[in-house]
Amino acid sequence: MKAFVFPGQGSQRRGMGEELFPRFPQQVQEADRILGYSITRLCLEDPDDCLNLTAYTQPAIYVVSWLACLAALEDGRSADMAAGHSVGEYTALTAAGVFDFELGLRIVVERARLMAAIEGGGLAAVIGCDERQVERLIADAGVPGLEIANINSPRQVVVGAPRAALADFVRHCAGVEQRVVPLRVSGPFHTSMMATAARAFRTFLDTLQATFRDPRFPVYANLDAQPHRRDALAETLARHISHPVRWQALIENMLAQGVEHFVEIGRPAILTPMIEDIRKGQAEAYASPRPGQAPSASLERASYRSAQTKPVQIQPEPSEYAATEDRLGCQRPLLAGPLPLAAASVELLGALSRHGALAILDSEGTALEELSQLLERLAGQPGLRSRFALALNPDLPLTPLLGLLARHAVHGLLVPGELLGSPLFAGLSRHPARPPLLLASVRDEGALALAWPCADAIYVEIGGPEGSGAELPLLSTALHRRNTRLQGDGAKGKGPLVGVGGIVGTPANAQGMRELGVDFVVSGAAFLATRESGLPEATRQALRRVGMAQHRLLPDGRFPEFASRSAAYVLASDAAERAERRQARYLQAPAAQPADGADAELVPGDASLWMLNNWLAGWPGSASAHLPTTAELVDWLCPTHP
Repeated sequence: MKAFVFPGQGSQRRGMGEELFPRFPQQVQEADRILGYSITRLCLEDPDDCLNLTAYTQPAIYVVSWLACLAALEDGRSADMAAGHSVGEYTALTAAGVFDFELGLRIVVERARLMAAIEGGGLAAVIGCDERQVERLIADAGVPGLEIANINSPRQVVVGAPRAALADFVRHCAGVEQRVVPLRVSGPFHTSMMATAARAFRTFLDTLQATFRDPRFPVYANLDAQPHRRDALAETLARHISHPVRWQALIENMLAQGVEHFVEIGRPAILTPMIEDIRKGQAEAYASPRPGQAPSASLERASYRSAQTKPVQIQPEPSEYAATEDRLGCQRPLLAGPLPLAAASVELLGALSRHGALAILDSEGTALEELSQLLERLAGQPGLRSRFALALNPDLPLTPLLGLLARHAVHGLLVPGELLGSPLFAGLSRHPARPPLLLASVRDEGALALAWPCADAIYVEIGGPEGSGAELPLLSTALHRRNTRLQGDGAKGKGPLVGVGGIVGTPANAQGMRELGVDFVVSGAAFLATRESGLPEATRQALRRVGMAQHRLLPDGRFPEFASRSAAYVLASDAAERAERRQARYLQAPAAQPADGADAELVPGDASLWMLNNWLAGWPGSASAHLPTTAELVDWLCPTHP
């Protein structure tokens, strides 16, 4: 079963809806008429800095989410049920036919007006704690007025309170070394401080109750994590304003009802990481033995630490693909990346190409003109044309990007899992100008299901600084699905290749994955410390010495308002603290300057580098400063041609 999920307040950003407004002019015109201003101008230009004001934010999110839903439906997507986070709930109800777009927008406008009128409070996210742990923190703080406002996942709970109480709570958490992130919102949403707004909203909704229709499919409510009922809709929606968002319980109930694939409508992906956390939390609870009970071998998690020394416990599924070289566009079933552009020197890309591997360049944060100049420079190098791929940058317009890739004969495009449910991927997968290789990285079954019909190759990302091994069953599922398809009549050569990444840093790991039956392996950070890497010599030498302890999940600056984090290597003792401070300053300050995640002493990358370092340290007479060549690393990870 599939479910649509719609993000709420916090997903807004300038430029949202850019590809949707021209596609649905009638709905845009209708929104302008109801709102009394141009929704396109607000979302794309925001000349008066209103987009982050609640009265404007909620209608903007509703309109853009509904247009994204229409695009998904037109592109052939469907759902068996739906849910939305806070204001996203109204898009889910519209999708289920409870009310039409016009009425839904009028309801959201009134909701936003009432909520914006409540001032004097705020919200803060407690990171790494579940609901019970946060309740204990609140009790220990001894600060009146603190309430839980959102239970988003086992690792993220939001607390609301008057401003002074919230500041006291943040100081208490700092004293016990608990990470708390104050959120840039105008009020204490989903706490009892919103009771006045909730009562007024209930009066408003009562006048509309008779117009509501029964949902065509279940829509799960934030208030109680149960499917909405038409006769209780006014009460449920109104009470939710002053009661917590129970997102974790909602997703757990949908999973219990058989939902396997969650399709997040809109981007950036806000809800998908929360859902992954909820899935992992359930898997860990299931895998943890009761007191006195021995852990089951079939449920034993291959932990992040043990991944460097022993193979993953999955039943091997031997591959029957014979044309891996032709389909990947490289002589060896080895992909290197995504590589930051600073490291992707001509020497590194040339060495990868000469030795049969395919490089993937990370274009995050790169403007179209800058990317054009880079590709033109690379295309002019002998042996590099059609010898590398590019990781999709969602900030770049799709049609000009594809034209650029075609002009410079870029062989492939990597789509990360969080973009697979977006209209961007739907348009890309059907675009006649897409590159020969469409590659997808996945971490959950929902992303795998979205990628499977469209991608030429899919790799499962395993591990990370907080990896739990929850991706291991996903790899087994992907291999089994591939082999089941291969057994069908005439299926040979069809369907995506299946690979693995994230933990491929040693010959033993790479060989173990091939023995499981993967078609290819992906190794990223290991190539950053080679002699040909474009990083400065001092950085490469520092990377050559890092271990698992220096591999951390840190603010990455990609979506600072959501406190987005990714894996990076910490090369200086205070670099991690600087990243946390930059993130905190951004979230606390109302200024619109983006949080800059760039820091020469924080190098993004997967676990392959520290695994490689540990392996090299075991060589007799190995020098800690030895930088391997790209050719050596390729031969270690993939010693023979397929």
